[in-house]
Amino acid sequence: MRVLIIFFGLILYTFVVGALVSVPVYELIQSLFSPDSYLGKQTFGKISNRVFMLVAATGLYPCYKLMSKKVTKDELGYNISRPDFIKAVKQGLVFGLSSLFVLAILIVVLGIRPFEDDISAGMIIKALVKASLGGFVIGLIEETFFRGIILRSMVKTIKPFWAVIITSIVFASIHFIRNKTSGVIDEMHWYSGFTYLQGSFNNYSHPKFLGSWLTLFACGVYLSFLSLHHGNIARCLGVHAGWVIVLGVVKKITDDDTSSPLNWMIGSYDKVTGYLAFFIITIICFSFWFLKYRKQPQQKS
Repeated sequence: MRVLIIFFGLILYTFVVGALVSVPVYELIQSLFSPDSYLGKQTFGKISNRVFMLVAATGLYPCYKLMSKKVTKDELGYNISRPDFIKAVKQGLVFGLSSLFVLAILIVVLGIRPFEDDISAGMIIKALVKASLGGFVIGLIEETFFRGIILRSMVKTIKPFWAVIITSIVFASIHFIRNKTSGVIDEMHWYSGFTYLQGSFNNYSHPKFLGSWLTLFACGVYLSFLSLHHGNIARCLGVHAGWVIVLGVVKKITDDDTSSPLNWMIGSYDKVTGYLAFFIITIICFSFWFLKYRKQPQQKS
């Protein structure tokens, strides 16, 4: 449990320091830049979000050093040659794209998220490029941290089953800590960062949150299986990137139809994942797992 304690210590550090620093950083930016400039017209919420991310980044290395005394490729999940790593990422990417493409087709055909009226080739290309960049960056960061550092540290002290379950619960839960409001605050106080942070937990009270949470939990379990089986995070990175790419494109070129009788199938997180996504991903991923990996020997890390 030492790994979990350190991890939650990082979260607490991020919350407290981020909330305290957000106000002075915002006020500094307001004093240095004109209201018409790019930084000057950013709301407190947007500035605060970036501050929390930077504070979290400053705690990653100390957190990792506390979890493991040696910084090695094995500890990070990169103990594989570069050519093999790239090959595995490509294989994972193909699976990630194809598995979630099934979901994309279903939510459009079922009328849950019909295409935008002004959809164009340029819109699709722009969405694809943006989603691809975001997919690999997000995949690299989250897989290195969750399926690399956290999971591989936990399996040293507890049974792999519980390491997978706990890591996946944390992975799914952390995604819902975000404030979706505009972040505009009329009167600034030293505690405004804490007020904004409090709003980041409102997603848990949404009645449609569970479907999205189950989807992310299932994704976490499957990615953990891949990491432990192959002894590295290469395929995890590819699969994760593929999923993010499809989600990014679907969100851009479609719009959720709240009047659809099947709208309950998508959750509150991104209006794409939900009970339908949970069902599709669970069936495809774990059918693929049992057919391809179950009888294969686990690779030593």
